[in-house]
Parts: sequence; structure tokens; C-alpha cells
Amino acid sequence: EPLFRSKSSMMKKFLYVFLLFIPLSAYSGTYRVNKTGLLLQTKHLKNGNIQFDIYNSRNSEKNSLVQGVAKLKSGDSEINTDEETGLGYAVDEYIHDKNQCFISIRLDVEKGKKGSLKTSCPKQNELRHLNLPILKIK
Repeated sequence: EPLFRSKSSMMKKFLYVFLLFIPLSAYSGTYRVNKTGLLLQTKHLKNGNIQFDIYNSRNSEKNSLVQGVAKLKSGDSEINTDEETGLGYAVDEYIHDKNQCFISIRLDVEKGKKGSLKTSCPKQNELRHLNLPILKIK
């Protein structure tokens, strides 16, 4: 009888610790930008904004095109449409607007596994005008 109880409390402790770590996995990620050789890396900051890096994955070394902080847009969640299913899903939108480069990063509210990247950066060829889905790869 006591053996069983300790096992069960150990299991509870394990579950508790495990559940504590689940949200953290959503706190950073690497996304593949559809139809391009670009990758987007994000890291959630404590204040609700994200740090991001958009880089080229074609070369072996990491060639950053733009990096910085994107601010969480306040107000209601935006809605994106899943290209494959045609269904809408809620997203958090993060905006970066600096040096004539506007970037909108939208991440799936629920699991952060998908979203979209929209850029308008006239001075940068690869980021001049993108509006593409992104998918989390790690």
C-alpha cells in the first residue's frame, strides 16, 4: 500500500514538472518560409514580444538578412487561413518596422507550429515583398 502511494506521488510530481516545461517549448522555434530558401528563427521575450532572425539556409553559414525585435500587436487575435485545409486559425501578430523595412510575423496562438511572414523591405531583394506561410521545423 505505501509503495503504491509513493509511486503515484512521484508520477504526479513528474507530470507537474513536465507540464511546467511544455509552454517553454513554444518559446523559441525555427520556421521554414514557404517557396523560399529562408528560415525564420523566433524567441519569445518576457514582455510578450519576440526576437527574430530571418536568414538564408542555402549557404552553410548563417547569412542573416534581418534581425531584431517584433512587437506583439495589441487588440484581438488576427485570423490566418490554412492553405491546405482552408480553415481559419487564430494568430498573434508581431510587427517590426525599422529602417524602411516592415515585417509582420503571425504565429498560431494554439501551438505556434504555423503562421505567416509578410515583408515589405524595398532595399532588400529577398525581403522586398513576401507574403507566405511558415511552418515550424524545430
